[in-house]
Amino acid sequence: MTIPTLITNHQKKATVTKLQKSISILNQAYRLSFEEVGEPEKIISNHQYFNTYWAPYIKVATYCENYMTCGYKSEKPFYTKNKTLVNTIIVDTGSRTTFQTPDGFLYVIFPEGRYMEHYKDNPNIIVDINGSTGPKHLRIRRFHTNQNK
Repeated sequence: MTIPTLITNHQKKATVTKLQKSISILNQAYRLSFEEVGEPEKIISNHQYFNTYWAPYIKVATYCENYMTCGYKSEKPFYTKNKTLVNTIIVDTGSRTTFQTPDGFLYVIFPEGRYMEHYKDNPNIIVDINGSTGPKHLRIRRFHTNQNK
């Protein structure tokens, strides 16, 4: 194998490991929340939703008051695989909670059932496993918290 091939294989494995870690963190937090608090209410404020159903179960390093707080250069930093800009503002304190965990991952959590009509397949969580560093394409991952999906 050549050095570039080894580097590419290592990067792919590192990406898979990061994704598995973020999924594990979300699954564990959601499972604990569901067991202790129950099914999320559909119509509550963003802050009440996050503070009730997520904050007690996820270790937050930094809450993002704006995109610069978490080290981003743009409020819309994500691109699709074919380099099309994703039209999602990562920080909007009125409609979602954006934070980084100690491992540098960025999470954007939307309240259950609110603001979802604008997003394909109704994602409730966006994760950037590279945080404010590294490529911003192919790193946005969307998760559903609805157990029926």
